[in-house]
Amino acid sequence: MSGKGSIELVCGPMFAGKSTEISRQVSRLTGAGKAGHAALFVPCCDVRHGVGVLSTHDGNSLEAIAIAAPFALADDIRFVIIDEVQFLDAERFEGNVVEWILSLRDQGRSVLAAGLDRDWQGSPFPVVEELSLKADRVLRLRARCAKCGGPATRTWRPDATGGIFALGGAGDYEPLCLEHWTEEATRAGIPLPVDSNAV
Repeated sequence: MSGKGSIELVCGPMFAGKSTEISRQVSRLTGAGKAGHAALFVPCCDVRHGVGVLSTHDGNSLEAIAIAAPFALADDIRFVIIDEVQFLDAERFEGNVVEWILSLRDQGRSVLAAGLDRDWQGSPFPVVEELSLKADRVLRLRARCAKCGGPATRTWRPDATGGIFALGGAGDYEPLCLEHWTEEATRAGIPLPVDSNAV
């Protein structure tokens, strides 16, 4: 395989349109007649809408390959798309997903990865944080704050319970601006991360 590969990372809070952006890119590839040269992946652990299903919050869904380890790709696969990449950490992925993504770029493939940049307690997801440093392009999306309607850069869990990897959707999580997230975290007694003021 020849040609220069690339890595694009799409990140932000829940409800910012990350999966919708992936769906849009898949449609673009389909319209250009390149869908047969693309592979779409989701983590095995994300079964909110079924195994191997990428679903957007506006109700669209796409078939995908559920992975928990590096996947051998045919030579004609030029585009690799990975949703919910934050879940592909050391506990849920055999090997290092960032190294796998870097190897795909080295093979001349274009990789588009999307994921949450922070958990609901405000700490960066390690996989997304590392990818953001190694990607050729990073697109940070924002949602609309559920409290004030301003730009939301954080995800909050209204019941303030559960681990950082608790799967959920609307009703389980809400997007908040930094000011309202800080208020909710302080009220719930959540220790603020060192970089909690970072946008």
